[in-house]
Amino acid sequence: MRRYLNRWGFQYTRTRKKTRSLREKPYVRQQRHSYLHAVRDYRIRGYTIAYLDESFLHHYHGKQFSWFDDSDFIERPSGKGRRWCFIDAVSNDGLIPNCFLIFEGRKSTGDYHGSFNFDVFYKWFTESLLPNLSAKTCIVLDRATYHMVPEERIIPGQMRKGDIQEWLSVHNILWEEHWLKPKLVQLMEANIDRTPLVSKEAQKHGHKVLFLPVHHPELNPVELVWAIIKNDCAKKLRTGVSFSDVRKHLEYALAEFSEKTCRKLNEHVKKKEHEYWDMDVELENFDDDEVIEFTEFEKDDYFFEKQAMCYADRNY
Repeated sequence: MRRYLNRWGFQYTRTRKKTRSLREKPYVRQQRHSYLHAVRDYRIRGYTIAYLDESFLHHYHGKQFSWFDDSDFIERPSGKGRRWCFIDAVSNDGLIPNCFLIFEGRKSTGDYHGSFNFDVFYKWFTESLLPNLSAKTCIVLDRATYHMVPEERIIPGQMRKGDIQEWLSVHNILWEEHWLKPKLVQLMEANIDRTPLVSKEAQKHGHKVLFLPVHHPELNPVELVWAIIKNDCAKKLRTGVSFSDVRKHLEYALAEFSEKTCRKLNEHVKKKEHEYWDMDVELENFDDDEVIEFTEFEKDDYFFEKQAMCYADRNY
């Protein structure tokens, strides 16, 4: 449980005046606040906000509950079957035209992200998304690994010393002959351009790319779009439905998705953004006003408590 809570951005720390046993890690809060500030700024500057996301739909995706009486016998197919993987983008006016990509997920293990990779995503991003965006668009996406691939896909620690020296020389970065590999690696790491390739490509077309903070899918309206569409498809699960029929149901649900619903979802996300903004400001003010003054005994207690927590983490 400790591992999961840490992964979600919470930290276990000493309780203060108000009970806050579960607290977000500072970097998560700062990352969210920076995102909220940026997306507000882009809206003020007249950018259209477009959100994108990937998802999947299993062959036997159906409703989990149904109304029936004691004489009914309802049986869903065993297993999930094959799955369709798809990606699309949405703005305040609805799904962006000519952007929908769908294919069968061939990988039988892992989640649907295993069926996507950088090549698939980058091809869709450059050939389907960018040509169909309106002028001055801010593209919002999550921090999946294949979304954030930089132009230089190199790992200094896995390179030979001579190759690192050559790379530094080509980029006009000064180094000294007596330096060992660890220092050369550190220098190279500090000078590698980690800007995602999709950000550079969007910039060429006059657009911006903005990455969502970690652990915040609720700030992406596409997540709600997929939930509505997949629920529509679930209602159509019947005995004998073919895998190709599932795709038709999905495409039909997308075609029928209304602009009105899309605007409501965007407004819902904006409301959530305001809530987070107010909460961050409130917590910041509270932390500023909160001064901890320990006695010598309390300092010792706090120190030993931290030591015990670290020891427990190592032996969990």
